[in-house]
Amino acid sequence: MSIRQKQVRLTTEESNQVKWLLGSLLGLLSLWSLWSLDLQSGLYVVVGVLCVAYSLVLPQHVSRLPVRIWRPVGFVLFLIVGVDFVIHLPEFMPPLVRMVVMLLVYRTFAPRHRREDLQLVLLSLFCLVISGVLTVSLLFAFQILIFTPVAMSMLFLICLLDRHNAADAPAVSWERFSHRRLLRRLFLILDYRVLFLGSLMFAFVVAVSTVLFILTPRFNIEQAIPYLQIKTQPKAGFSENVKLGKVSEIASDRSVAMRVDVPSLEAIDPSPYWRILTLDKYDSGNFRTSNSLKGSAFRTYPRTRELMGRDMVSSDVRLGRESGDRWTLYLEGGVAQFLPIPGLFHSMRFEGVQDLRVLPGLHHVGLDSVRQRVFSYQIEDLRWTHRFPALPRERDAFAALPMSVEGDDLDYPLTTLELNLNEVERAFLKDLNTSIVGSSEALDAASYSEQVTNYLWRRYKYTLTPEPIDENVDAVVGWLRDSKAGHCEYFAGAFILLARDAGYPARMVVGFSGGAWNVVEEYFVIRNDNAHAWVEIYDAETNEWLRVDPTLGSGSSNPDVSTPGSQIYEAGWDAWLDSLRIQWYRRVVNFDQRDQLDMAVTMKDVWDDIAKQFSERMKVLGERLKSWWKQPFSRSSWILVGYVALFVGGVSMLWWVRYSILGLLHRLLRRPKALDPVRRQAGRYLKRMKLKGLNTATTKELEALRFGPEVDRKSALPIFREARRALRARRKG
Repeated sequence: MSIRQKQVRLTTEESNQVKWLLGSLLGLLSLWSLWSLDLQSGLYVVVGVLCVAYSLVLPQHVSRLPVRIWRPVGFVLFLIVGVDFVIHLPEFMPPLVRMVVMLLVYRTFAPRHRREDLQLVLLSLFCLVISGVLTVSLLFAFQILIFTPVAMSMLFLICLLDRHNAADAPAVSWERFSHRRLLRRLFLILDYRVLFLGSLMFAFVVAVSTVLFILTPRFNIEQAIPYLQIKTQPKAGFSENVKLGKVSEIASDRSVAMRVDVPSLEAIDPSPYWRILTLDKYDSGNFRTSNSLKGSAFRTYPRTRELMGRDMVSSDVRLGRESGDRWTLYLEGGVAQFLPIPGLFHSMRFEGVQDLRVLPGLHHVGLDSVRQRVFSYQIEDLRWTHRFPALPRERDAFAALPMSVEGDDLDYPLTTLELNLNEVERAFLKDLNTSIVGSSEALDAASYSEQVTNYLWRRYKYTLTPEPIDENVDAVVGWLRDSKAGHCEYFAGAFILLARDAGYPARMVVGFSGGAWNVVEEYFVIRNDNAHAWVEIYDAETNEWLRVDPTLGSGSSNPDVSTPGSQIYEAGWDAWLDSLRIQWYRRVVNFDQRDQLDMAVTMKDVWDDIAKQFSERMKVLGERLKSWWKQPFSRSSWILVGYVALFVGGVSMLWWVRYSILGLLHRLLRRPKALDPVRRQAGRYLKRMKLKGLNTATTKELEALRFGPEVDRKSALPIFREARRALRARRKG
């Protein structure tokens, strides 16, 4: 590129145009960050994106809006925001997001001077920080990396342009504006020094941010600032009221629901089931948690950071510490209020003190709300099991059977025997049970489950789109009577109604089944399409709840026989990208005080090792010097002297040719005043002569070398000799 091109400079008008466009980019980046928040404000964000994009693509149209309209528009927006907050209080976050969207649109459209530009930068930073705190997603790290150089460039232009009063700031003219022309002009003025310094500043900001993140004390910001807690809804199949088909609706969602750091691949059960919720009440195709289970008799509300497994089972079950293996689970935001727990455990630890919703008898551990951000927790000494011990009240209730289990006010556990069907539907179930298991003595729970499961597998096929059911009959009974295919909820619901009719307490369980192994970072990943529904039937002989999966293709029909499924492995680009997220969760999301202490101890150990190695090497060097002093003419001594001589000679050679190296860089980079060795040497002599108070003819000649036309080194050497002679004379005088 020629010197003439390098001397191109942006005009004031073009600089203002660049500043305006950078502000629009910050607005788009802010709206992008707000889009990740599930706050029922998606329409506002979409409209905001369209408006800001319009101002970025066609700024000349926006500039034609009369300036006098912006003051009344600001007043109208103030009224709208005030009314929005009053209507939706105590909900704070959704109105806040809508207010920020309107402010972003207003600030990108309205004329901007120094104050308004700074407001836009701060508003964009606020959006990114809030979305990052509430979601803690890897996307936030990418967005903040984009924000930093854009904001730094805009602040640079603000300082460069807006030194005068805002009232006297010139309006931006867009009459002859062209994106292509402006980009070409920016390319022409591209300066490697600015890019280099900007890169250094960017690296400095990243380094300082990393250090601050490591040193800042950990705390849960959602608990410290309660109004930042965002209420969202769980997936349709993981709530306490599940309609038929809601679990299977998630089957088309390939997004990640949970990632698990496991001790090893062998530690995972061959057929893993990740249990979330148990639904005991059935009525007209709906399975839900009964009101009695939501009461204080069953549900507790501890506020704790650690939950012991012994509190989830009856006193006669021992859950001591065994291997001490820890499983770290990262549940994505917006999945479920209750946490997936695949079995019994010794203890469960959380990232901070949590307000929990615990149902010990059903082995449920829930949060106070569905989290918007990823939620991590650890399980120690996990024990995969397909049998869960029953509580004493469950044993006592089922031991008193037979009794009447009909009525609208039944309490748990009798709700696991309730049918809520008419006489015709009951008769159909009774006849079907007779044809399946006969009229002999009652079978144990496992044997009954095997026979009913085999019948369902022979009679029905699996499909995500079952045929419509007659609305005049119960949905599950109608499917048993008329259909040929169905999804997991129909298989589980049919099994439950048949079991209850035969006198076996049964309940539906929803959660995840299966998963895949990420071979890049070696962790287990569960996606939303792993959502599944199965059954737990009460075994009176062992006083346990036995897991049964009656869905076609789920393995063995005998619930006590575990059939290992084929292990699924994830590789390729998708696995690489997802491995970045697990690294983000490990190193950032799950970084707590214990990690800070571990890092401090590690750094201390590393420093001690470096100091120890340095001390040992100095001792070895000292011994060699002593040996050389005693025997200066030995072979090893001559080798040491040779190494020292080579080092001294190399340093001297570099010092001798330093001007040649600088001259070569000066010619390659074509910067007459940046790296010219003659100018740099003249500047050093001028500085020394100024300190000595010398003002001679030689000083004038040095100034000509420093600031005048370019002179080669050969012509400058006599002047440099005179300067050295004058400096020596002053020292002697």
